Amino acid sequence: MKTNILLQKLFLIAMTIMSFPICGVSHIINLRDGWTLQGRYKATVPSTIMGVLTANGEYPNILDGMAYKYVDRTRFDCPWTYSTEFSLTEADRSGNVFLQLDGISYRANIRLNGTLVADTSVIYGTYRRHRLNITRLVKADNKLEIEVFRARKGEPNAGYVDWNPRPADESMGLIRPVSIITCGDVIMTSPAVQSEVNVTTLDEAWLTLSTQLENLTDHEIKGELCCSFDGQQFAVPVTLRSGERRLLNITPDAAKALHVSHPRLWWCRGLGKAELYDMRLTFVADGKVYDTCSLRFGIRQVGEFFTSNGDRGFTLNGKRVLVRGGGWTDDIFMCDTKESNAEQLYKVCDMNLNAVRMENIWSKSQDIFDRCDSLGIMLLPGWTCHWEWENYMGIAHDDMYGCMTSEKDIKLLTQYFKDQLLWLRHHPSIICWFVGSDKLPAPELERNYRHLLRRYDPGRPLITSAKKLESQLTGTAGMKMAGPYDYVGPTYWYDKLAPGGAFGFNTETGIGAQMPQKESLIRMMGNAVWPINETWNYHCTASTSSMNKTDRLCKVIQERYGAFTGIDDFLHKADLANYESTRAMFESFRVNTPRATGIIQWMLNSARPGLYWQLYDHYGQPNAAYYSVKKGNAPIQLIYDYAQGNIVAVNSTLTSTTINAHAKLYAIDGSLLFEKNVQVRLGSQSHVNLFTINGIKDNTFLFLEAKDSKGNVIATNDYVLAEHMDKYDWKASDWITTPITRYADYTPLASLTQVKLQAKATATCSADGVIITVDITNPASVVALQARLALTDSNSQLVYPAHYNDNYISLEPGEQRIIRCVIPSLTCVDELSLHVDGWNVDGQEIIIRKQ
Repeated sequence: MKTNILLQKLFLIAMTIMSFPICGVSHIINLRDGWTLQGRYKATVPSTIMGVLTANGEYPNILDGMAYKYVDRTRFDCPWTYSTEFSLTEADRSGNVFLQLDGISYRANIRLNGTLVADTSVIYGTYRRHRLNITRLVKADNKLEIEVFRARKGEPNAGYVDWNPRPADESMGLIRPVSIITCGDVIMTSPAVQSEVNVTTLDEAWLTLSTQLENLTDHEIKGELCCSFDGQQFAVPVTLRSGERRLLNITPDAAKALHVSHPRLWWCRGLGKAELYDMRLTFVADGKVYDTCSLRFGIRQVGEFFTSNGDRGFTLNGKRVLVRGGGWTDDIFMCDTKESNAEQLYKVCDMNLNAVRMENIWSKSQDIFDRCDSLGIMLLPGWTCHWEWENYMGIAHDDMYGCMTSEKDIKLLTQYFKDQLLWLRHHPSIICWFVGSDKLPAPELERNYRHLLRRYDPGRPLITSAKKLESQLTGTAGMKMAGPYDYVGPTYWYDKLAPGGAFGFNTETGIGAQMPQKESLIRMMGNAVWPINETWNYHCTASTSSMNKTDRLCKVIQERYGAFTGIDDFLHKADLANYESTRAMFESFRVNTPRATGIIQWMLNSARPGLYWQLYDHYGQPNAAYYSVKKGNAPIQLIYDYAQGNIVAVNSTLTSTTINAHAKLYAIDGSLLFEKNVQVRLGSQSHVNLFTINGIKDNTFLFLEAKDSKGNVIATNDYVLAEHMDKYDWKASDWITTPITRYADYTPLASLTQVKLQAKATATCSADGVIITVDITNPASVVALQARLALTDSNSQLVYPAHYNDNYISLEPGEQRIIRCVIPSLTCVDELSLHVDGWNVDGQEIIIRKQ
């Protein structure tokens, strides 16, 4: 009988929503287009001042060469004004009207129709959000003016630290959406769903629905919050006092539908599908709909654990997950678009990574977060170390707590965190919040952060530092940031004495200089592309202490491979160093689980055209490491363990499988030194040592291949090995690197016979775009080392985007390979050329023919 009554009630609720009048449901008008800056530059919002100026052609090619070094920064000492016009219908103006500002850098005066709505004493702080009541000021036709001022010394702004030169305008502008909200007497905001999963059976979950409701009237309103998702419906009574803003948290105790049987879980990449649900929320009172909103959410449970060494790790739905990702940065002028976001996240997936760390809560909108939700990419956002160091903030810093220690700053950062939690907490892709990077938050600030997390987002861990620092309140952060940030060889990552090696969670690390492709270098440097000069050094990092020259990379090349003779020789040697060591970084963490819990390459991308810390360059072009990272992170893969000389089979999926492992070892002259086949059963999330490669002399080439039980190739991998690998002075390690006392000797590679590959390329059109198929054969009796395939257009520029299934490939003697490249945005193949070059590969150009 009770069930029938409940069903009748839910039916009446649904009919109420459909049949009764709508009373001022909130409506958002996004003010994106139609802006002008200073009354003469066309602008869109979000944007920075420099972003607008470059879009208007004022600084052509400003990031190439050394032009950016000489930008007049005093131009941005004065305020700049954005202005736009918008219209509202009579219905829009019949209720309440708000101006919503999601992010202004750094402070602003707001005027509507000539009247000052709010000034810089109220509107300040990059990560604050503001909702201003403009009901009494709006007309049918309106003019909005926002006068923005740049951040000054000591003001916590979006920071790029030493990754590249500071933005000339200090990221001044309207950096997140500006919108008009019209609504009736009640407004609903910041809905989110937190979930708890039965991690033993995975067959049930308990959801908590959280949302804010605000009564905008001077009288009490009694109503019901009605919810529907996945065929389920429920309603809970709500009474709102006059002017009350209430945070509702609805649990399964209040709504049984929130206890979900057989949930479709959200998994990160490699563990399963990133399943999402859609929920509809409606507030109903007096037979009228007052407000309604939609919410997309995922059911998943994030957990954490600590190893016996005090290192933090994460679990997802009860399964341990090795976090493997890169450090994200926005474009220096915040010019990223939805299209560029999509392409960059495609690259994350293509490299078989499962995470992105944001040292900054980056992005001009929620687009990146939405995409990561759908793609199953875990996000680790948080505050930047820019706020922790005196030389970046311009004010004194505390050795433990950085620069944000005053009562004023603690209050501001507390507001920052609250606003960002409410803005982003509904995203299942976010697995934690970093509230410190190189240092810890001051104790009072950490208390505030934890209080806010318990209130608004209790389902995620709060990480106090990216280092293994001890908080007075909560103990160890459990992370490490021990470097390196500059070159180390592949063996470094496997050595037990390596500070940044394969144990614990390394929050940011890498091998420093990671050279772009030659075509990108020419685009970046122009006539200064060779020999290495001041322009090269300018495009390293902006650090004043180190990593601001190519000297270290040049020394590595000379010591490992011998002196370079020109730009092509330099790049072939730099690419091999980059390919081998960056891959080893990820692979070492895979074969050292469960002791290793997470690894973040510093960095994923580049804020400006540069030579350091990137898996693809500022133009979106992958470098050599991109393809080695893709191989090293393949879900099922064979890996060479540099420490033990073992071949290790790795399975990072949740499904057990049987594979056939095949290894071949070749000498410089192409003779086959070793060959072995092994069949192995791999359990879920496991790795198995298969056999050892012994007796390496001089330089050898190791080729690995994994096939499934039906004989299909599922993964390949290849290595260049030296008889004696690098030796390190561990006691001299610092945060930048560990000195190499004896470099691995790869000079025998200079004697490798030159090879002219047989290659042909054809183009076909498909729904995915243009597909370039390259049939490439090594006719020689020696290995063809690291053949690079480069598609160029009529201007000799690399085609973008171009998705190769593999590149920088090494071919066994006599081997034939089919390489596939998809160009999703191309409709015509006229004047496309394929360039092939490599270490011992004669350069050739192939004109693409349409099939």
